[in-house]
Amino acid sequence: MVLTKPDTGWAWVVMMASFSIFIINGFLCYGYGMVQIALLERFDDSIAKTSLVGSLFSTFLSCGGVLDGLLIRRYSCRLVAVAGGLVMTIGIFVSAFMTSLDWIIVTFGVVGGVGSGIQYTALYVTLGYNFKRNVNIASGFAVSGVGVGTFILTPVFAYLMTIYTLEGLFICLAGLSLQSVAFGVMFFPSSLEMQHRQNSSNFHQARQSENSSEDSFSVVLLRLFKTLHFVVLLIGIGIGNFGTYIVYIHFANYTKHKGATEIQTAFLLSVIGLGSCVSRILTGLACNSKVIDEPTLLFGTYTICGIFTTLLPIYSHTFTGQLVFAIAFGLYAGCLYGIMNGITLRYLPLNYLGTAVGIELAVIGFAIMTGPPAIGLITDVTANYDIGVVIAGLCILVGAILTLVAESCYTTNKNNDLSDCNKDFIISLPEDVSPKLETKEEDGQCIGNDGIPSNKESDMMLVG
Repeated sequence: MVLTKPDTGWAWVVMMASFSIFIINGFLCYGYGMVQIALLERFDDSIAKTSLVGSLFSTFLSCGGVLDGLLIRRYSCRLVAVAGGLVMTIGIFVSAFMTSLDWIIVTFGVVGGVGSGIQYTALYVTLGYNFKRNVNIASGFAVSGVGVGTFILTPVFAYLMTIYTLEGLFICLAGLSLQSVAFGVMFFPSSLEMQHRQNSSNFHQARQSENSSEDSFSVVLLRLFKTLHFVVLLIGIGIGNFGTYIVYIHFANYTKHKGATEIQTAFLLSVIGLGSCVSRILTGLACNSKVIDEPTLLFGTYTICGIFTTLLPIYSHTFTGQLVFAIAFGLYAGCLYGIMNGITLRYLPLNYLGTAVGIELAVIGFAIMTGPPAIGLITDVTANYDIGVVIAGLCILVGAILTLVAESCYTTNKNNDLSDCNKDFIISLPEDVSPKLETKEEDGQCIGNDGIPSNKESDMMLVG
């Protein structure tokens, strides 16, 4: 049943539903530090092993786009969002009955993470189907729920930790996760989504002939990895996220080691969430401005974040110092996700974006999976948390430097055939698209050969 056309009526309800699910997913991902404290108290296991739970959850959340893209091509956004929420809820709920940390890694980290990743990507897709003129406003508002969730729910669950056992905490988290299913039910198909489904047969025909095309998937991959500025940017993004997610996962336990109470730690995580909410909206708006240089903006935010992180051991002994860091980290660490789209388009043409974004998300997922456990292992061996924090800060700074290196490579090779990028287009879905995007005008909007709607003026994908 089609309830609305883009930018009207039920589309705004979909935006609010997406915002609400982002609140839930944001807290489960970025507020995991509180759960890690509870796991350490219950199992008295290593920091590396307990951090693996949240690391895997965030990894699958980041990498869920590939599977989600396949599901959305066959089913509706509504069904995919509901199914993902159910899988996430089951994984978290079952964790309450696990008596081994190894099983919690599987149930919470893997099963819950897969469900979250499936649902997470569907949120972006359904916004693209429900908005055309106001897609940037709707997307910016919805994704700010990530920060809002961390800001509001962290102190709530810090209080619940003082009342319930670990089992009770998992059941509360599962109840929170179940609410995402109710909000997902509100994703009734719009006219754009129905139009996409009607054009799906054309998409499959295009995919069948793709292997015989000179721009087949394997050829696209080869060309991307032969493009120096993209490879350097990819390495920079990977190393930068290696550092930032070390902080996301370990900051709560780090401040506790520095003498902060659980209530203070919860407040610090809330501050990071609030800063992330503000920064994602501002960088999303900045990305639409043609006077903003995306590499410079990414370099600046990474540099500030890296400096504050590297120097954190010097001023982390007081709650005031921890608060200063939380403000700075919240404002600058999440800016990549508002800039990634623009900087990728700066370096690559439209028909490479689907594959390029998929590669970037996979690299980020690998960084999330390896960074926090590695630093946890170093902390277990050295019994010194400061070493891991300094390593995280240096990695973020290296990511900043590689951003400038990528820009330098790009400016010296502007005549490369992959550098001819149409800045007026921004991909709207975080999934692979057919390398040959043949667009046509239908009812005032641009439709690709896979039937995906694209707003020429301001179609925007937000990641993370």
